Amino acid sequence: MRELEQLDAAARLRTVGEKLNAGLVQAAAANGFELIASGAPAMPYYRLANVDRETHFAWIDECVQRGVFLLGYHNHFLSLAHTDADLAQTWEAADAAFKATSRRASPN
Repeated sequence: MRELEQLDAAARLRTVGEKLNAGLVQAAAANGFELIASGAPAMPYYRLANVDRETHFAWIDECVQRGVFLLGYHNHFLSLAHTDADLAQTWEAADAAFKATSRRASPN
């Protein structure tokens, strides 16, 4: 507990979570989706708004295929080990997953 206090762990996790959420929401919007990031920033829950369950889980599957292990039905847990490089990699993978999900959902 002392070490977590020394590291200001709660504040750092909140900051990382807020950055991660903002980047994911932005990637969603850039691809025509609305991503809802709810819960505490260090324990976010993600869901796509205004899409059916199949589309939501298609996006989750596309993220997993790109090495971003998201769940479609539970909160996620960040760690002090997550770096800015990890966030950038996650945003890139999520963006590609949104693009692939859009292609799946469109008839052409």
